[in-house]
Formats: sequence, structure tokens, C-alpha cells
Amino acid sequence: MADRPRALSLSRRYRNTSSFTRPQPRTPCTKPDSMVEIHAANGYLLDQFLHDRSNTRTDAYGGSVENRTRFPPEVADAVAKAVGQNKTALRISPWGTYNDMYFEHPKPTPARTTARPSKSRPVTPTTSPVRSGAHGLSGAMRARLAAAEDKGDLIAFAMSYTANPDLPYRLLRGIALAVRNRALYYASGSVDPSVIQNPFATPAVEAH
Repeated sequence: MADRPRALSLSRRYRNTSSFTRPQPRTPCTKPDSMVEIHAANGYLLDQFLHDRSNTRTDAYGGSVENRTRFPPEVADAVAKAVGQNKTALRISPWGTYNDMYFEHPKPTPARTTARPSKSRPVTPTTSPVRSGAHGLSGAMRARLAAAEDKGDLIAFAMSYTANPDLPYRLLRGIALAVRNRALYYASGSVDPSVIQNPFATPAVEAH
């Protein structure tokens, strides 16, 4: 039987923060196009701090949204100091449910995570999730995308991209997005994880 999980002590937390900055020979950050993405999703350590389902601490790192979002940015600061702020990314998954992790209210905690003051960022980013459906992007969503592009923010489409291999083509032409189907995902249990079976828009297929 596995040991009962216990809260990470503050001393161990400091050691874990420094462990993220140890040199990794197989992942050099000396090349212009290299970077480090810190995994704070899917139930990993940093994600466990963010979720009130797993974080039952009663100190400065648990309880409120303010406290639960303290540790991941501290790790990001340490990594940015080691490899550079332009080579550092923090991955979070507001709507993720992997490993039984999910938010009852997906926006407040991730938004606060990215908005916390940081020593490594000259500009404080904001989180503005864009969710698309079968009918494409609404006018409000397009406005948010345009604002993000103007500021140089990163835009991630996640599962919508999986279901739409021609996503840029569809967005540029206002074509409705294909509905995502988990049975076709590149994952264990799918119909055939070795083949991409999501459809292209008809004009795009004809162009090829």
C-alpha cells in the first residue's frame, strides 16, 4: 500500500524550487530557439499546489487563491533567473481533468497565477481564455485574439487544434470549427492513435 501523501515542508519546497534550475545536459538553453516549459498541469507537483482539491495546507501556500498560486510563479522566477525570462514558460491547464484534477471555477486561480507580481517579468501578463465551439469564433472572441496578438501574448487552442488540423485556414476564412472527438485523439484508447483522422475543411482538401 502506498504511503499517505503529506504536505511538502517549507524546507523541501525551497529545495524543490532550486531543483528546477539544475543544469540538464539533454535540454540546453544556449540555442536561440530553445526554451524551458515548466509543467504546472495534469496533477504534477505545481498543479497540486494550485488546486483546492489537493492543496489542504494551512500555511502561506494553501487555502486562498492568493496562497495557492504562490509556489508556481516562484519556480518560474527561479528558472527565468537561470535561463532567461524569454526562454521560460509556465504551463497551466484551467479546464484540464487529467489525474482527477479540475477546478470548479476554472478562471480565478489560473488568472491569479499569471498575474502575480514577478521579479523575472518586465510586464505582468494576463489570462484571457478563448474557448471556441462548433460554430467558430464569436465577434467577442475575435476581438480578444486581436488584442492578444497586438500585445504579443501566446494564444493556445488546445483540443480545438487537435480536432482541426487546418485551424489557421479555418480561422482566416471564417469556416466553422470541427467538433472535437476524443475517440480520434492521439492517445491510448482512441480508434487508431497512429493515424490523424480529423477532417480538413473541403476547400483545403481540394487545394491539396
